[in-house]
Formats: sequence, structure tokens, C-alpha cells
Amino acid sequence: MPETKPRSTSRPRWRALVLKLALASASLGIMLLLIEIGFRLLGYQAIFDTYSKSSLFWQHHPLLGWVHTPNSTGTYVGPRPWPIEFSTEIHINSLGLRGPEIEPLAPGGKRILFTGDSVVAGFEVEYEETFVALLGKQLSEDLGVPVQTINAGVRGYGTDQSYLYYREYGHKLKPDVVVFVASHNDPVDNVTLHRMRRPFGKAAFKLGDGGEIELVGTPVEPYPLCSAYALDARFEITRQDTPRARAVCWLQMNLADHSAFFTFAANVIRQNPRLMQRLYDTGAPDEKKAIHKSLQAGTGSHQRRLTAAIMQSFATRVAATDAGFLVVGHSRALGAVRDDISRPATLRTLEIDPLCEADCPDLHFRRDSHWNAKGHAHAATFLRPRLRELLLPPLLDTRNAPRSH
Repeated sequence: MPETKPRSTSRPRWRALVLKLALASASLGIMLLLIEIGFRLLGYQAIFDTYSKSSLFWQHHPLLGWVHTPNSTGTYVGPRPWPIEFSTEIHINSLGLRGPEIEPLAPGGKRILFTGDSVVAGFEVEYEETFVALLGKQLSEDLGVPVQTINAGVRGYGTDQSYLYYREYGHKLKPDVVVFVASHNDPVDNVTLHRMRRPFGKAAFKLGDGGEIELVGTPVEPYPLCSAYALDARFEITRQDTPRARAVCWLQMNLADHSAFFTFAANVIRQNPRLMQRLYDTGAPDEKKAIHKSLQAGTGSHQRRLTAAIMQSFATRVAATDAGFLVVGHSRALGAVRDDISRPATLRTLEIDPLCEADCPDLHFRRDSHWNAKGHAHAATFLRPRLRELLLPPLLDTRNAPRSH
């Protein structure tokens, strides 16, 4: 009789292993589901349901990347992922700017256009408490004529987007003075096309051999949410994210942010702020390093050279309208590009470091770098005499023949 070969037991064992893993996964899923239901019954909400959504205030724009949604209203809640410190009602006017509708100027009136990022937008405080609104009232009292202050700040904007906004739209408002508020992260923002976790991407300028700037990445197309794209030192578009960062980002955006249990865990972890911030930054590990590296870089780094060129173009375009131009920022923001400005005499800058000479911590929210109402009031007090000086000479020269707006 022919010998019979023993049956292989590898296939049944493999099937058994798969079955065990499936049962374990199902059991874990059911347990997590029950835990999730339990925490929701205890009153915990998912982070996604707690904080404001980007769709409330912003929409895609083919040139600027994102803009405020005209005539939108909503509540801005933050700072994420920390305990809530502000909950502000935000109103966007028909031009996509924070604040009231822009009325025609009265005879002899003046208009100041403020551009920049979240520092200018001031979503953390009521509009009447922002330094932009406060300066409108204060300068009107100082000069004896109506002074309109227009808030064109948009969260996340770099120098490039503020310049593009003025070039395409802001100049049509015919401001007497344009103020750009620079941030220390602008040089990195200016070479960034998409940042992880952000719903919108943007275009960017590249720097030519002759120092000219050329826009790339437009019209702006949608980017994958958990991706990062930027211009390298040769001003070529490169992908910056890693598989680990993408995986962590996906888990956070699609699972953790929608879990009440994760909210409970965050409440426990936030007792250790450093650990909380490290976990939050894991999905985009290189962003803060890039900002720090840009600040430490010497004169001539590609971020700084590009930022200086954009700022110079901004100043030149404003000057062509006979308006004043002022760049405001901390010394670390201005110093990062001032040495690279090709014609420094044409650019007026103002450092706001004196704001922190006394009681600086009280000017910001506890776990957020943005100004609170007191910080905005201090900023208005500091900027008031500088802007008054810019407005006063043309006011005296044109009081009897006001410029049409």
C-alpha cells in the first residue's frame, strides 16, 4: 500500500490564529465602544464637537489659499487642545473682513488698513476689544476727523498672503496708511504650501536669480489633509511629511478628535503641559523646528531672503499709491529679514518689544500666545502715537481738499 502523507497542520493553525485575532479585535472594539458611550453619558464631548470648525469662518480661494467667508457668523472657541479660555462671537462682513461694513469716508476722514495673521484678526477677543477697533476710536479723537481702521488680518497668513491680498483687493479700499504686522513664523509660512492638519493649502513665491519674486502653486489645488509641502532651498516644491507623521495625524483627525474618551484622557494629560504639547505636535514634528531654525539662520537663508523680497515688493506697491506703509513686529520677527531688505531706507519698521517690559504675561492668554483684551489695549496705546504721526502731515496738507475714497 502506498504510504499516506500526514496532513499539514499549518493551514488550520493559520486559520485559528486569524480567528483569535478577529475575536480579540472585536472584543476590543466592543469594549472601546462601551467606554465611549459611558464617557458620553457622563457628559464628555469629542474635541471635534467642542472647538470651532474651520468651515465656520474660512473658505478656499484659488490665489490666497483661504479667505474669510463673506457674511459669516460663528463662535470661535479655543485654544485647542487646551482648556477653553475664550469663546468669541465672530462676524465677517460682505468683503470677507472682520468687523462692520465699510462705510464711505466723511470729508477729511482717514483710513488705515491692517494686514497680517491671527494677531491682527484677534479672534480671541470681541471685535471692539481688538487693537484695530480701539485705534479707530482713539485716532479719531486725536485728529478730530473720522479715522476708519479696517481689519484685513486672517489667521495663518504669511507675508506672501498679506501682500497678495493688498495687491488684489486691499488697494481698492484706498487706505492712507497700510500696516503689516509681522510674525516670527512668517519666513517659514512664506515657503510653505500646505501644513499638516490644515484644511487649505496656499501658493508661494519663489525667488529668482535677480531677486525678483514669482508666484508658484497657483491656482491653489486641494492638498491631502495629513500632508506637508514646502519650497526647499532651491525654491522647488517638495513633500515634507513622513509616514509616521501621516499615520499619527490620520489617527488624531479621524479617531481621537471624535472620541469623548480621548477628551477625558486629554483632561488628564493636560496636567502635564509639555507632554500634551509633545503629543499634539507628533503629527507634524518638523514645523516648530523649522520655525526655530529659520529664526537662528544667518543673513541670506532662503526663507529670510524671500521674506525680505516680498516685504520690499509690498512696500513698493503701497508707496505707488502715495500711502504710508508701516511694518510692526517683535525684534525677532523684524530682525529675521531686516538685514536682507535691499532698500532698507524705504521701509519703516516698528518693534513692539516694549509691550513686554512690564507685566508681559498678563497680556496673553494662559495657554495661548495671542493677546487677550489687555494685550490689545496695550498694543493700541503703543501704536497710537506712531500712527498719529503718519496721518497728521497729510491731514494738514489736505484738510481743505480731501482725497476721494
